[in-house]
Amino acid sequence: MSLFYSNQNLSNNYRHFFLLDYKVEMLIGFLAHEKIKPQSVIFNIDIFVPLNQSASISDNVKDVFNYDVIIQTIQKYTHNTHYNLQETLCDKILDELYNYDCIHAVGVSMYKEQAYTKARGIGVKRFKQKIN
Repeated sequence: MSLFYSNQNLSNNYRHFFLLDYKVEMLIGFLAHEKIKPQSVIFNIDIFVPLNQSASISDNVKDVFNYDVIIQTIQKYTHNTHYNLQETLCDKILDELYNYDCIHAVGVSMYKEQAYTKARGIGVKRFKQKIN
């Protein structure tokens, strides 16, 4: 389920692309053990693209947003690197996706799966929307 799909203007005028529960094993955290043992981090991404930039009359992939960009962006910032804070990584992914011309709004949610034994996860999320 999407985490950022509550704005009526977005739901009426934009195509909503979403990535659910994309799992990455990575080094993240400021505690000593977090710097040497990879953890599972789960990403959920929401992207809103104007309908006129995401509708393919010809059923041709060249006419629409290539959502492989979402995976590529996550991989770019999580491969062979370490972050002390989830907030830093969340902001980097959000800002890169937001800078695509066709993207009007983006939401990033992420959480560390193994941080607490009595919780499914602990994480952070952000949403950013361009003003028309």
